[in-house]
Amino acid sequence: MTMQNKDYASTVRNNLKEEYRHMPLILPGAAVAVVDFSKGKILLQERTDNGTIGMLGGGIGITETFEQCAVREVFEESGLIVEEKSLQLFKVFKGQNFVTVHPNEDVVIHINWAAIVDFSECTGNLITRNAETKRLIWTPYDEVASLNLFRANRPMLEEIVAHLTK
Repeated sequence: MTMQNKDYASTVRNNLKEEYRHMPLILPGAAVAVVDFSKGKILLQERTDNGTIGMLGGGIGITETFEQCAVREVFEESGLIVEEKSLQLFKVFKGQNFVTVHPNEDVVIHINWAAIVDFSECTGNLITRNAETKRLIWTPYDEVASLNLFRANRPMLEEIVAHLTK
């Protein structure tokens, strides 16, 4: 997630009248499962902000499409280069599992555009760490559920793993 996107919710809230500052915000984003089909593994990211593990992805920029967001986030968080045509839309996730209530009672409703990309179609070099990524982890499908997953990624990863293992 770029700094522009990270501050988006705060910027919107701070520019509203006081009585509207804690109204729920709807924030769209993209999440990508980079899959090595030959090894039966998914590339996951250990996040620097909260130590949980999840998919590559983040909030959409104001002028971005979901595909552009996915390509940008994969590169920023992993160093991999993905072409939009390689992204296979899996599902758009929304609902109660994607509502975040922050400690100050701000409510954010996430709409997540989730895609799968075949690792063999990626170029670039995997990073070891950066401001958003503590480390990248190639995880066997059957071990994903046992990880300390980022709350909003758990239902997405459960469905993606079920799809990959059927």
